Amino acid sequence: MTNNIYAPIIIPTLCRYDHFKKCIESLAANKLAPQTELYVGLDYPPSEKYVDGWRQIKEYIKTIQGFNKVVTLEATENLTAQGNIEALKAYIRQLGYDSYIFTEDDNVFSPNFLEYANWGLKEFANDESVFAIVGFKRVNVDFLKNNVYKYPRYVAWGFATWFKKSDKMNEFKDLNRLKNLIKSWPITIIFTDKVFTASSILRMLKTKYILEDTLPSLIPKDEIYCIYPKVSMVRNIGLDGSGLHSRGRDKETTQMYLSLPIDVSKDFTPYIIDPLYSPKLKAVYDAAYKRTYKKQIIASVQFLIYRFTGRFWRI
Repeated sequence: MTNNIYAPIIIPTLCRYDHFKKCIESLAANKLAPQTELYVGLDYPPSEKYVDGWRQIKEYIKTIQGFNKVVTLEATENLTAQGNIEALKAYIRQLGYDSYIFTEDDNVFSPNFLEYANWGLKEFANDESVFAIVGFKRVNVDFLKNNVYKYPRYVAWGFATWFKKSDKMNEFKDLNRLKNLIKSWPITIIFTDKVFTASSILRMLKTKYILEDTLPSLIPKDEIYCIYPKVSMVRNIGLDGSGLHSRGRDKETTQMYLSLPIDVSKDFTPYIIDPLYSPKLKAVYDAAYKRTYKKQIIASVQFLIYRFTGRFWRI
């Protein structure tokens, strides 16, 4: 049973040495790092082309300093990305942790991220509406007086959460369950934003890979608010094309994400004088994530073809 008051960090990795090293260095620069345990899941290479990077990471892990403890869960067979994540979560859970900080190996963090994450875990532990403490943010919210806010949108690029809340997603981590869910939805969803959720589920069904970014959208809306920082504390450098889900993005969008500024403060102190959520926030998010009519049509056709024929189109 753990006595550590700070949430552990879990990082699944395989072969992207340069990204992983930058991720670790950014987290080690946080002043709470010396009191934080780091758990790395090193997956086994599925083929020869991954071996060189895997070996580099294996050797680098031995040199990591700056954390309370560094533990490696080294797989002896390929677990896949999802299997690696689940192994990490199961391991720290049996140690007695009730919350955790998660990042993939291609994020770099602000030097105050761990303070922010642990503050959020403590502050909102009993708030059933808050699902996670998210580090990444791209929407311009300069109008806010607060330095944190909440919004019902989930971004998995560096976040903290509780097992009792993330467990709500477990029932959807089953491809047959997702398939039946799609089949049960009425065709009228093509006139709503739900059709984009359907499109993401279809991608999971085709690739047989669970996208955890999508799963919270299947949870009741009043239970998936996330806490965000006014200034992003995460930059996803895996959007350079090396990431598992970064391929296919247009260059303009990729560059926009890669050049987003992140907080450089060494300390985090919450500053909250206004409500954490407001109609103005919703308007700003709606404008920032507005889908085009063309994307709505494509997602609708994808859903309808699968709904009536079981075939995938442009997935």
